[in-house]
Amino acid sequence: MAATRVLWVAFDACDPVLARRLADDGAMPHLARFLGDAAVAPTITDPGLFVGSVWASIATAREPTRHGFHCWGVYDSDTYAYRETSPHDIVGTPFWQHLSNAGHRVAILDVPHADAHVPVHGVVVSEWGCHDRHFGLRSYPLDLADELLDEIGPHPVGSLAPPAPDELQFAPCDRAHSTGARRTPAEEAALLADLLSGVDNKRDLSLRVLDRGGWDVVMTVFGESHCAGHQLWHLADPSHPRHDPHTVERVGGDPIRQLYGRLDDALGELLGRTDDSTTVVVQLSDGMSAHHDGTHLLAPLLERLQDLHDGLTPPRLRSRVGRAAHVVPARLRRSVLTAAAPALRRRIDATPGEAPTTADHDRPPGPDRLWWSTPNNTVSGAVRLNVAGREGQGRIAPEAYRPALEWLRDAFLDLVNVDTGRPAVRDVLFADDLYDRRGADTFPDLFVEWDHDAPIERVWSPLTGVVARPYDHWRTGDHRPGGLVAVKVPGSAVPAHVPPVRSIDLAPTVSAAIGVTLPEVDGRPRADLLGPLASAGPVAAPASADPARPWRPTRRGLRTGLTTLARSVEDLRARQRRVEQETGATVAELDDEVTRIGEVSRRLETENRALTDRLDRAERLASLFTTTAWVRNAPRPDGPLVSVVTATYNRADLIVGAIDSVRAQSYGRWEMVIVDDGGDDRTDAVVAAYDDPRLRYLRVEHRGCNPARNAGLRAATGAIVAHLDDDNRFDPDWLKAVVLAFGEHPDRVVLYGARVIDDMDRIWGGEPGGMPGVHFEPWDREVLEDHNFVDMNVLAHRADPALRIEEDANLLGDWDLVLKLSEKAAPLEVPVIAAYYTTTAPGRMTYDLRSAEHDRQYRVVRAGVERRRGDAPTTG
Repeated sequence: MAATRVLWVAFDACDPVLARRLADDGAMPHLARFLGDAAVAPTITDPGLFVGSVWASIATAREPTRHGFHCWGVYDSDTYAYRETSPHDIVGTPFWQHLSNAGHRVAILDVPHADAHVPVHGVVVSEWGCHDRHFGLRSYPLDLADELLDEIGPHPVGSLAPPAPDELQFAPCDRAHSTGARRTPAEEAALLADLLSGVDNKRDLSLRVLDRGGWDVVMTVFGESHCAGHQLWHLADPSHPRHDPHTVERVGGDPIRQLYGRLDDALGELLGRTDDSTTVVVQLSDGMSAHHDGTHLLAPLLERLQDLHDGLTPPRLRSRVGRAAHVVPARLRRSVLTAAAPALRRRIDATPGEAPTTADHDRPPGPDRLWWSTPNNTVSGAVRLNVAGREGQGRIAPEAYRPALEWLRDAFLDLVNVDTGRPAVRDVLFADDLYDRRGADTFPDLFVEWDHDAPIERVWSPLTGVVARPYDHWRTGDHRPGGLVAVKVPGSAVPAHVPPVRSIDLAPTVSAAIGVTLPEVDGRPRADLLGPLASAGPVAAPASADPARPWRPTRRGLRTGLTTLARSVEDLRARQRRVEQETGATVAELDDEVTRIGEVSRRLETENRALTDRLDRAERLASLFTTTAWVRNAPRPDGPLVSVVTATYNRADLIVGAIDSVRAQSYGRWEMVIVDDGGDDRTDAVVAAYDDPRLRYLRVEHRGCNPARNAGLRAATGAIVAHLDDDNRFDPDWLKAVVLAFGEHPDRVVLYGARVIDDMDRIWGGEPGGMPGVHFEPWDREVLEDHNFVDMNVLAHRADPALRIEEDANLLGDWDLVLKLSEKAAPLEVPVIAAYYTTTAPGRMTYDLRSAEHDRQYRVVRAGVERRRGDAPTTG
């Protein structure tokens, strides 16, 4: 049995500080031994967004603003309506799909926010034992889910049925063994027992997959630590307001310690299935601690701040201290306000009406709002501004956007936690300073970083007065930024120090371990984690993303990136100091200066790559226009007959333009095979009116564009075939360029050129009204196997009697054709303008990339690729 090349074991939301303490105490011995033999580094999660974005960032190796996913729901910026999100909202290809397309065998088990809808060379299981649920259990191959349920059974928590048929999206552990507002001791004991059993089940599934052998990458994610952290943290933390020693005794002791120990047992068994040739990655995605935040207060605070900003309510200066604080310089305000808290607390406690509890239901976003609390889980409060030109009926002018953010920041930083006397907010971050935002998005504009050391239920400032609301949700633990990764490479010495690793660097690093460089990602392989593998294959940073929309790092982004990193390091150090105080343990201090140098280097490398990509694109366009001009003036060749195949259906008015563009060709040896797909608008009369023997009309039964195109391929008599849709137009010299290119390259069987698109914004899914542009991508077979980038209208190939387009994939016919033509050899890239592409024709065939029909046809085309290369899907 062949050994697995890379084993990636991830514990979702397993707190790294606690796990390392348990490892040092002997409660997690397998983790302790592994950390001693591996390169270990903290991981940097996405500031403000990490709770929802971390797994999408890991899977796609993209920044959140590029993959577009950060929470279970968003508000539409145009209509203000709420909608739920799903993995189909994630933009980008999961790394395992890239590995599969490159021919590597993968097994992916329960990665959060992933879906098993795309065929792979191997297996994918999603939402069997996850904390996050969108659809329920899915698998590839499809029958693997049934096999899993038959042989192992459902996960005792993650596989719970939805509360209602229309409520598919939920966290199963929120509902498990929960009949009231809070669980009884018996229910908490039952939940812990199920989570411990769930760890055993995930271990059994992972071992079953590993034992099949021959994998290039196996990734398995344990979600039980995530569930236990949310639901049972109060039983592990004696300082928690809901801590109950009697329930702790009832469940057999600290439940988090029990569950982490069971995870460690599973890790030991998984490591036992590896050998000296296996690279092992152990990851703890992010931290976990008590659920202390003020996000449940955010909506009423924002409503009060809007009234104050609009002048509807006078500032609430509650006392002489409040009036004095209002005029104190900003750098001293926090000390003055916190000093006032004890007197304020005594006054509120003596006068309960002084602390109003706001309504249970907060006002939703709408045209009358300046800002609102937007979904972002709960760790970091999130605020979205109602900006003119971005929102449907925005109230804040673009030039007032930054001042409004700064006004809100100052208001939040003044808030005092009445019950502790400490500031309620540690920091306020602006999304624009953290991320390179791209056009219209649904992301927050501002993040409120609460003080998580104590509950926040009553806050006060001289501006807002008192705002109070109890935290009554049943979750007692919540996430903390920063995780941990440890990589053990065969034959590698253990480095003394590894700087922090970004979450988006993990997949590129794992992929580099088997010699694959991921395309279209923001992360980069970390050579310092790979040891000898770094010199065994390419680990250079990958090329940038889509050239039509390149990532352009800014100097401000560079500066704020460094600031964010410094905050992450300082937060980690603060937590380490607390551990040292509690346990007396010694924790190695991170080298801040090395971290800064590494981050600056990374950012500069990224900026250099972006500039290089822009230069390459400019050179490519220059070559295109130069060659197009040369072809126009080149002598007309004496070449073979070229057949132009055009399928049409009830477009007699449009077909005229297509015919005219073919008849205007500077190369005269052509025939145009016009296949009428059973229309009833007298297209035959339009063609006959030309009285041109080179125009051949063929009528077939109406079955769709691909069967019609196949009929055209069968009827074509030319040695070369080109394709033209009825609503597009050839450049006058395209067929001339095709004949010249095939004459210079007799070994090539297919080529493609460039298209000019009438509206670049519309073609990429944006609003109409954009400028025309050129689309001419460099050849990349790996990218092509994920999605098409060669349009039918710019494609030409040598005639092949056996060539047929998949007739059950009308939406994806051009993709299927290019895949088939390029299986044995790459096409010739001809840098000339081939066609003019329109996005405005009535009745134009469009489709939703997330629709069930597109998904079905995608599977049909991909299955054909695997079948033709003798690589049919298999379970093991």
